Amino acid sequence: MLMRLVDGDPALENWFLPAVLTAFFYGVQSAYLKGVLPDADKQLVAWGIFFFSLPVYLGMLAVGGMPEVSTKFWLAFSVSLGVNLIAWPLFVRSIQLSDISLVMPLVAFTPVFILGVEFVVLGAVPQGLGLVGILLIVLGAYVLNVRKGMGGIFEPLTSLARNRGAVLMLIVAALWSISATVEKITVVESSPAFYLTALSVGFALVFSPVVALRVDKPLQKLRGQWVRLAGAGLLTGAMAGFQMHAIQTTPLVNYVVSIKRAGMLVSVVVGWLVFKEKNILFRLIGAALMVAGVALIRMV
Repeated sequence: MLMRLVDGDPALENWFLPAVLTAFFYGVQSAYLKGVLPDADKQLVAWGIFFFSLPVYLGMLAVGGMPEVSTKFWLAFSVSLGVNLIAWPLFVRSIQLSDISLVMPLVAFTPVFILGVEFVVLGAVPQGLGLVGILLIVLGAYVLNVRKGMGGIFEPLTSLARNRGAVLMLIVAALWSISATVEKITVVESSPAFYLTALSVGFALVFSPVVALRVDKPLQKLRGQWVRLAGAGLLTGAMAGFQMHAIQTTPLVNYVVSIKRAGMLVSVVVGWLVFKEKNILFRLIGAALMVAGVALIRMV
């Protein structure tokens, strides 16, 4: 169905390449953080990601112009900023602690948590494709931890629970399910470029005292690592920029997000080729199952 849409309507072809590039940068970003900033302070890295991605967003804002901003935007923006202030340091730390081929696919639990929020708030019970998608994601998480000679059928689950990086990434997925819900409001009530710019400025400003108080010799570390931090920020800016371009040029937002999650396959392959991570076949199969699960949920 996806390829028929791309082939049949030239207007939709404009979004497909940016969506694929979004997935690529999504996967490369995690490899960069693990390979280039493996021991950097998570607080400083999180701050650097937002601060150094700001030039990309300002460029987008300059091209797109300043939108009208409603009161609803600022309410939703406050929630998103608060969530990301917690989630991003945990995201960085998770990648530093564990194999990226293991933890990156766990972000696929975000839509599962969103459906859970809908169940609690709205009483909506997942059915049909949504239920199948959840089962595929859970099965994929199980397969991620399968390895030769495992002690029992429940060992993959207990192994996941004992892995600190995996637990942190599941917390991140839960937090991002909240921000994903309100981000739709922020974009509609302003513009993607304005929201990304405001988020980066807000994060950098609010997080600066955290860095000053909790990071040992922050200015000295910033001078020594600013080039590497700038690389992380530019990768993040490119990912978000391509994603917003893809979303703006097609009404099929769910497809864009699903393709982005496919970037976890890039993380698995990079983990195998660059970091020599083990059990790569099971992790590749598990990640593929989770991508399929996300795609089904996004079709609901």
